[in-house]
Amino acid sequence: MDCVVCMSFVENDIYSTFCGHLFCKQCVDKMILNSTKCWTCQTALNKAQVHKVFLPSSGTLSRHAELSLINARMNKLLKNDEEILKRVKALEEAKKPEKGNVILILDD
Repeated sequence: MDCVVCMSFVENDIYSTFCGHLFCKQCVDKMILNSTKCWTCQTALNKAQVHKVFLPSSGTLSRHAELSLINARMNKLLKNDEEILKRVKALEEAKKPEKGNVILILDD
């Protein structure tokens, strides 16, 4: 999300005012020190009416979780591939003629 004041991308430290506007930590701190109103809508505001927003997944954490999930899927596919290769080898071995006595039939 982009902070409406400084326009910087905010990934973790997102704060919401009582009136519902979102700011980065640095801008909300400046707003509380320098004003008694929301910088977006001018609603009366005090420090108790500002709180941190906790998103279910954000930024690096979600990328890390996504990479972990992809890695787990790849490992599962590799195990499946190994199992398939074992089955193919077993079938190939079953098709090979048995070594041992050979009976030779000759026509006159």
